[in-house]
This record gives sequence, structure tokens and C-alpha cells, in this order.
Amino acid sequence: MTTSGDGEPALRAEVARWSAALREVEVLEPWLTESHWDEHYWDDVAEQVADDPRSRADARGARDALEDALRRAFPGASLVSENGLYRDRLGERLDRVVGLVVSRRSADRRPPRSW
Repeated sequence: MTTSGDGEPALRAEVARWSAALREVEVLEPWLTESHWDEHYWDDVAEQVADDPRSRADARGARDALEDALRRAFPGASLVSENGLYRDRLGERLDRVVGLVVSRRSADRRPPRSW
């Protein structure tokens, strides 16, 4: 799965969910994201997570896929809190990202209400 070319709407929606959740929770130190990247700075990581089949299996698989994508995005940086790259309570932040994506994915699959 990739988002190149015309792409599949479901995949584009999944990438958008991951990117939005990463921007909302913000796992990186603020000085990295505020001065160097635009609103699409998480899209590459989001695409890697969405391309990983584990991200669709369950919350644990999604967390593993997210961690692997972050390792690829920032090679040599340990996934630990307050190391100059990642913010405090990194584990909680990653769980929150996964929770947001899973919740939004479920909400997007619900049929619209008819009154």
C-alpha cells in the first residue's frame, strides 16, 4: 500500500488519521516541529504506519508499527522520553496516538445516522 499516484481513498484516509493523531498528540520536542516542518511533517511516518499490516490488526500491532516507523524516521534515536528528541511520557503519548486512530477509524466506519 502506498499513497503515490491516484491512491486508494481508504488508504489516504488512514494516512490522514495517523498524521492528524501524531500532530495532535505531538511526540517530538516542540522546537523540532515548530521551526522545521509544515503541517504535513508527519505524513511520511503516517504512510509507513498505514502501509504496515500490523497497524490494522489490533492496538498492539498498531503501536508496534508506529514505533518501527519512528525508528526509521529517526535512526539512532532511542524511543525514550526526554532524550532531546522525544517528549516526556512517550509511552503514554504513543498509546494516545494509537487510541485516537483506532477510535476515528471506528467512527468513520459507522453508517451515518438517519433521523
